Amino acid sequence: MTPEPAVQQTNPEKGLTIRQKQAAQIERLMEDRSAKLLQVMPEGMNPDRFVRTTLIAVARDPNLLDCTPESLVTAIFEAAECGIEPTGSLGRGYLVPIKDHGVPKAEFWIGYPGLIELAMRSKLVSKVWSRPVFKGDVFEVRYGTDDKIIHKPQLGAE
Repeated sequence: MTPEPAVQQTNPEKGLTIRQKQAAQIERLMEDRSAKLLQVMPEGMNPDRFVRTTLIAVARDPNLLDCTPESLVTAIFEAAECGIEPTGSLGRGYLVPIKDHGVPKAEFWIGYPGLIELAMRSKLVSKVWSRPVFKGDVFEVRYGTDDKIIHKPQLGAE
């Protein structure tokens, strides 16, 4: 009788750096919650693309890997709920590492292009524009029955 060969179990994380292990943990958390992620995303959004671009954004900022996994996943879910990829590259949304009483946590911050996108998606807004305001410009906001924003740039001023 010949002995059966020993079953060799492989550990896919063996030999990985701490950062690579942290990234793999976040990827597993996202995969485990992919069904729930799909439930919060707006209709028409591509969940595979969202997960892929989000993981790239996380890999780009090593400080995000120091954040609590729960806070990072929560921030990612907030981005998904808004339908904004938190890549930062288009300025629509960002995953931002912060310190909350000394504990590193992640937050989802929406940029002004993301706010414009949400406003346009609502179908309640037909036009959005923005202009820079510089020191010395006259900038006034009036509220009331006839709301107005008055901006008079000081052209030619430094």
